[in-house]
Amino acid sequence: MTLANRTRTVDEELRTALDDVRAIDPALGNRVATLIEERERSRDTEYLTSTEAAEALGVSRNTVKKWARLGYLHDAYRTDGGHVRIPRHEVDRVARLERLMAETPEPIGPAPEADETAALPWRS
Repeated sequence: MTLANRTRTVDEELRTALDDVRAIDPALGNRVATLIEERERSRDTEYLTSTEAAEALGVSRNTVKKWARLGYLHDAYRTDGGHVRIPRHEVDRVARLERLMAETPEPIGPAPEADETAALPWRS
């Protein structure tokens, strides 16, 4: 049996055991489910710490944590110890966005818009 096949078999056994655990103790079942999800995430993706992400993005650790909390850095999660983990591909995506925003010139003058007062609810 290959390692990939054995891993799939173990995952199936874990899911079956999870259903049994949830039937006995839902809280413990949810905890086990969280551990399984963390295992799957760590197996598929390289994750960075908030410090590593901050260094790569040129911002503070607090900014990275805030962006993770607000959803700007997608798929970030907290470990059981409260540490933030961010997928490398998300750090790369945000770095590209931030670079594009920095390179885009600011518009001069007011934005061309229709009559702003026409959309007000008390105007008819």
